[in-house]
Amino acid sequence: MFKFATWTQNPSKATDIGSIGDGYIARLRRMWLWTVQIAHQMQPTPRQSKNKEAEVITTILALEKTLDAHKTSVHELEMQLYVGTITNVIEFNLQLAKARS
Repeated sequence: MFKFATWTQNPSKATDIGSIGDGYIARLRRMWLWTVQIAHQMQPTPRQSKNKEAEVITTILALEKTLDAHKTSVHELEMQLYVGTITNVIEFNLQLAKARS
């Protein structure tokens, strides 16, 4: 049986037969880890879509249009408040809160 205390105190003086193969097993494990690491590093990088730039630009433009529409609706509601053409204050407050959120 492997004498753990003896091996941890001085690995070069481990006297049990179980300790003979420890170096070999550790070397095999290091070789396996190295092989796995190299295999992972040698994988090609994932390809990106050729149209990715166009998709991103389209998304940005759509978001800008949405933001402009949002600002316009908030401005229109604020102008109604300023001019005083509001008939239902509660409904107006709900619309303004919804437009600002």
